[in-house]
Amino acid sequence: MNIYHEDYKKQKRKTKIIGGVAMALIGIIFLSLFAWLLSIGNGLEKYEINECNKWKEQAEVYPDYYLLEWQEQQCDRHEIEINAPVK
Repeated sequence: MNIYHEDYKKQKRKTKIIGGVAMALIGIIFLSLFAWLLSIGNGLEKYEINECNKWKEQAEVYPDYYLLEWQEQQCDRHEIEINAPVK
């Protein structure tokens, strides 16, 4: 066998290994990013629910308390009813 042929085969094998490792790393990065985005979505939903519950408590304590339209929409989306006028 030719020495150049052996070097070519080794180089080709290294390239395949490096390409496989790179693809695996890219896959791991995308999966991690997807999981992170899902956790942010769940965190935002919990935050919105906590806000609505806080507004509900404030509406019970303060007689002149009112909601803005976006607050009403947010609480309606989470099915939290607040007895306060909307301005």
